[in-house]
Amino acid sequence: MTRLTSLLFTASLLVGCVGNRSIGQDQACPCAPGWSCDTTKKVCVADSTGAGGGGGGGGGGGTATCGATCSTPAGTVQPFTSVADIYTAMAGTWQICSGAPLWTSVGAPADVIGVEYGPASGALTANGSTVGGNMYYLVAGPSGPVRGSGFAYQLTYDISPEGPSSFQLNMHPAPNSGFAGSVRYSPCPTELQLLFLDVGDSSVLVHFGSDWPLPTGDDASTDSAGPPIDASATSQQG
Repeated sequence: MTRLTSLLFTASLLVGCVGNRSIGQDQACPCAPGWSCDTTKKVCVADSTGAGGGGGGGGGGGTATCGATCSTPAGTVQPFTSVADIYTAMAGTWQICSGAPLWTSVGAPADVIGVEYGPASGALTANGSTVGGNMYYLVAGPSGPVRGSGFAYQLTYDISPEGPSSFQLNMHPAPNSGFAGSVRYSPCPTELQLLFLDVGDSSVLVHFGSDWPLPTGDDASTDSAGPPIDASATSQQG
């Protein structure tokens, strides 16, 4: 049984906890992995390496503490409370660990190995969404992932607030087309899990890191690989 079959998604994002403690800035000590205790303020802060933070821009290789590969065990969900939080978490370059056929089913070229989410604006639009930013499909280059060449590899994306702690990810290959998803995020290990709403299945992404060059053939981007975010380790705070 693949790791994806154990996933349970809801339209709203679940609250991620370590025990009964949420993962987040200014949480009271003791702290979850990837966070350090500020002994002056008695609250948790992201490690100086950025382990507790979002995806980061550019190459996005993760950190020594919270970086992940496609074989890293699943992480714990961190809740999103704002569009800005989601854009921060998503920014950077991501390797497709599982669910590669889902991307080709929505138009990604066959040689795509990853996705890049560029800087995005949370300014509201007339249709109830936000401005968003640019998105790119990535292919294998001589020494690492690179943006594919041509319009088929260039998209835009935006986040629509759907209610309290509920958000929809919209990805647009062209201005008048698109496909929707929901996002779950683990800061440590750093993972994204995207549910493709029209298909009802998910894809797990991790930052590109030291495992380059990637495996080839049957070992690359298959549904048997990739760390799903651990819903069993999540609890809903009341």
